[in-house]
Amino acid sequence: MPAIGTKRILIIEDDTVTLRALAQMVQNAGYLAIIATDGAEAIKNFESDVPDLMLVDINLAGETFGQQLDGLGVIDWLNHNHPALPIKYIIVSCDDPQKYQGRAAAIGALSFIRKPVEKDSLLAEIRRAIGDPLDPG
Repeated sequence: MPAIGTKRILIIEDDTVTLRALAQMVQNAGYLAIIATDGAEAIKNFESDVPDLMLVDINLAGETFGQQLDGLGVIDWLNHNHPALPIKYIIVSCDDPQKYQGRAAAIGALSFIRKPVEKDSLLAEIRRAIGDPLDPG
């Protein structure tokens, strides 16, 4: 069980191999990994325990509330339905960042990490995003 005060990171990724790898990186760095494989599960997990940060894949399989929502759509839904919460996002995707740059910025994404994920880069972005005092930079 993580220590009291441990930062919680919700990882939304529909590829189970990538999801496990991201969760392992996050846990090995001392964070609590909360996982979701689709938008509906992400929203449910978010609403039961608001995370300190979300790592969000853009291309998600399945429907959320009867509609196809990609990762950016899930973020948009959360922003719209929980406007008072300080929600932080990092996009993690194999897509070209330029393709989604405008939309990601409009919904408040802090950064875009391209897959395959490099552990040190991911952890540096996480620490920067949540203001982790263990940030080596």
